[in-house]
Amino acid sequence: MTLAHDDAGESPSGFRALAALDQAALDALPQAVYLCAGDGRLVRFNRRAAHLWGRTPSLGDPGERFCGSFRLYGMDGALLPHDQCPMAAALHTGQSFLSQEVVLEQPSGERLTVLVNIAPFKDGSGRVSGAVNCFEDISARKQAEARQSLLIEELNHRIKNILATVHSIAASTARNAASVADFTRAFEPRLVALSRAHTFFAAGHKSAPLRDLLAQQLEPFGGAESRFRFEGPDIDLSPHVALALSLAFHELATNAAKYGALANQRGRIEVMWSLGGDLDRALELDWKEMDGPPLEPPKRRGFGTRLIERTIAAQLDGRVDMRFASTGLHVRAWIPLTQTSDDGPATV
Repeated sequence: MTLAHDDAGESPSGFRALAALDQAALDALPQAVYLCAGDGRLVRFNRRAAHLWGRTPSLGDPGERFCGSFRLYGMDGALLPHDQCPMAAALHTGQSFLSQEVVLEQPSGERLTVLVNIAPFKDGSGRVSGAVNCFEDISARKQAEARQSLLIEELNHRIKNILATVHSIAASTARNAASVADFTRAFEPRLVALSRAHTFFAAGHKSAPLRDLLAQQLEPFGGAESRFRFEGPDIDLSPHVALALSLAFHELATNAAKYGALANQRGRIEVMWSLGGDLDRALELDWKEMDGPPLEPPKRRGFGTRLIERTIAAQLDGRVDMRFASTGLHVRAWIPLTQTSDDGPATV
């Protein structure tokens, strides 16, 4: 509802016209509207105002002054007494209030954020004779803004973590590389492994199934599906855990292609997982390689081994045990759960 300048200025005619407006016409207005007399008593309100208030106040009641809401709060969460609300200020000062945000609480306890626009009316002597408040519910917009702010904050957090991970991988790969070509051969696949997992979440997914993540990281290494066996309950991984495990699985697959089960045509990889620990709040993961070339324990711990251990222990606060048996590499990992659901797959 828009007030013409001459309706909200020195002439009280606008106030009298609104006060005399047919109730059906007032109820037809798309915005919530109410009028107060100079002393703050409610003179008129429409159906939309009563709906947003969650109650129907009594017109002219001295106890119903300045606003018909149950309670009001400032945007800082502090209680806003009715005699200190924007309508009271407009009646006391004669000033208009445009696009002011307040929080309205209904008797049920539900809170709405509303945008108020208040224009006072003055008589010929300049005395404030009343005021009109046109207000609207902007709760949905405020919630959307809050979600957008949260998403931006989460995106910034993820970018910082990814950049830190890339920096760590690059620095460690460089320390173990004999030449630029050697560095490129080792670094690029690790970066691709990280980007494959990140692309999944960039598409809008909130979690990644563990089974799909395994298949995604093993797919570039080729081999028939019969060479892989995945077994375990449906578990959805949070972005933090999925990105970390994608690197660990990539390093395990790379090692298997060089020295283990994927280095010949007969080798197989079995990955099994389950929920264990107190109240099933830990992911227990088993990576076992079989029928590959005879495996000898390495004389020194390579970067891939250190990356796997650091990823699971430092980033995921878990534990990892790597055994280089002659029959194949056996890795066991324990990762604490961060969230579980009784209605669906667990999320870690």
